[in-house]
Amino acid sequence: MKKLYYVSNLFYILILGLVKSSAALYIVNLTIHGLGSLRHVSRQKKYIFFAVLALDIAWTIASVAALALRCGSEEVCVGTMWRWRAILVGDVATDVLTAVFAGHIIWRIQASLRA
Repeated sequence: MKKLYYVSNLFYILILGLVKSSAALYIVNLTIHGLGSLRHVSRQKKYIFFAVLALDIAWTIASVAALALRCGSEEVCVGTMWRWRAILVGDVATDVLTAVFAGHIIWRIQASLRA
C-alpha cells in the first residue's frame, strides 16, 4: 500500500506540472491566434512566456525529485511535511505567475464594449 501511495504522489505532481505547462501554452496559443503569428508577439512577451514555461517545468522536475528522493534505505521518511509545504509554495507561485501573465495579455487587448 505504501508503494501505491508513493507512486500516486509522483503521478499527482507530474500531472499537475503538465496541466500548468498546458495552461501556459494555451494562453500563448490564444495570443498568437489573436495576432496572427509568433513574429507579431513582442520580444518581452516571448521572454515572459518562456520564463513562465521554464519555471513550470523546473517546478515539476524539482517537486518530483523531492518526492522521489524523500526516503533513503530507512523505513521512516523524515521531512515529508516540509517537502510538501515547499512544493505547495512553488505551486502557488507558479499559478500566480501564470495568472499575472494571462492578465498582462488580456489587459493589452483593446476591444469595443459595444457588441
